[in-house]
Amino acid sequence: MAKNHRATVIVPTPQGILLAETRAGLLLLPGGKIERGEVPIAAAARELFEETCLQACALTFLLEVESPHYIHQVFTVSAFTGTARPRSDAVALHYLTKDDLLQERFPTRLSTTAVKLLKFFGDLKWK
Repeated sequence: MAKNHRATVIVPTPQGILLAETRAGLLLLPGGKIERGEVPIAAAARELFEETCLQACALTFLLEVESPHYIHQVFTVSAFTGTARPRSDAVALHYLTKDDLLQERFPTRLSTTAVKLLKFFGDLKWK
């Protein structure tokens, strides 16, 4: 069975990396399904806004990674407007501080794929 493609967004903020909480209580990086015919970067911007109310001004492709359920097109946001608040699939927003990321103190509810992506991002940006 073919895997769905997902736009996944890493959003560094002064408070930390933004995480979205699902209705089931799982913590994920903002993102979602790339619709048929949709460009991945457009899906990343759309999903970020739908889940967090943030409008991306600058998105950069980071990497593609396969997880058990998805093929992730991963982007980082270097500039955005708006105030983060949960919408759509996100019931709450949380932050993973830079210190927690560097010390690998991840919340137990954080998806394993998000942990892998955040470790890669932390190594790339801060180590």
